[in-house]
Amino acid sequence: MPVRNGLYKIDFETQRGGGQGVVYLRNGKIWGGDSGWYYIGTYEQDGDDFTASVTLKDHTKHTHITSALGVDEAEMTLKGVADGDAFKTKGKSKQAPGVTFVCKLSRLSD
Repeated sequence: MPVRNGLYKIDFETQRGGGQGVVYLRNGKIWGGDSGWYYIGTYEQDGDDFTASVTLKDHTKHTHITSALGVDEAEMTLKGVADGDAFKTKGKSKQAPGVTFVCKLSRLSD
């Protein structure tokens, strides 16, 4: 089933911690963010295989907001399996070697 355009909740986890945010997926483009970072990127789907390239940049510096990747800016490649309105991906970033990023996306709205 193809990934539908819309607003998705994202739950993510790394060895350094985790968090939640939202992303909007529309026709191969990604926009989103959380309390400290914003995300911009692209995605593709081939059958059930989902791939994305996302740039993450900090927008708020605060002692209580820390990066799950350990860096203020990163380019990440994610791969996973799409299952309609909910899917999981796993990714890495060359700016955060040794850190694995796992996330689950759940569709909220159009």
